[in-house]
Amino acid sequence: MVNNKQNGRKKGLSIDEKIQILVNHGDISSIKNRKKATDEEKFLASIKHSLKVAYKEGKLTARQIELLEEHGMTWKERVRGKKSLQILIEANVDIGEVGQTEKSLTGEKGKLGRAKHYLRVLYNRGELSEDIIREAKEHGMVWDRVTRGEKALKYLIDSGKNIADIQIRGENLTEEERKLGEIKHYLKRLYREGKLSEDIVRQAEEHGMIWNERDKKGKRKNKSTLEELKREKEELEDKEERAKILLGEVERQAREEGASQDKDMLDGEER
Repeated sequence: MVNNKQNGRKKGLSIDEKIQILVNHGDISSIKNRKKATDEEKFLASIKHSLKVAYKEGKLTARQIELLEEHGMTWKERVRGKKSLQILIEANVDIGEVGQTEKSLTGEKGKLGRAKHYLRVLYNRGELSEDIIREAKEHGMVWDRVTRGEKALKYLIDSGKNIADIQIRGENLTEEERKLGEIKHYLKRLYREGKLSEDIVRQAEEHGMIWNERDKKGKRKNKSTLEELKREKEELEDKEERAKILLGEVERQAREEGASQDKDMLDGEER
């Protein structure tokens, strides 16, 4: 217990004396500045606060900082985004694969999506600590949207299969084949939404990805790639050129036939 005399003299305590008081208390992280608190709790909270101020002002030695941290001191207790990151980590998911904005996300998926979205908002505002950013990245978070799909593509490539041969759906698929199909579908969705970098698109195509596969009815499912659009343009230009040549030939023949008819008419009049 902290006596009243010591409580009244807290401003006159040295830094070492304040540290010793908190160390003697035990777990420093348990000391909170609560509205309903005893005199002792208020005293400990004020000591803890004064040491935090000293820390910010650079008045603590390395040994003092180390000693306080060993007993539970955290210098920035409100680490923004920490709770959201913890939700995602405890769900044991790849954060990069968690959907954020789909309207169909409900229940547990909706909870994870909101947690990820909140993390991204804080990141864009510059309000996440380096530790949170690093830890989220270690669990799959991709902060730069340009690199989305990179990990999914790597998984497909590492499987050793030609991506074109991977079935997105089908009967009698093994668990691994089903997972590869889901990842391929994910890449296609990102492509349709314009969220893949040119480098990711190129690498995927080099390993067999065909973005605009046809369904059984022969209708296109997805948009054409840039290369296919160029090829279609060249084919149209070629057809147009052939049409011009054909039209020219028809017009030439028409002129010749017209001239022949005129000649026959003149010959008939002369006779």
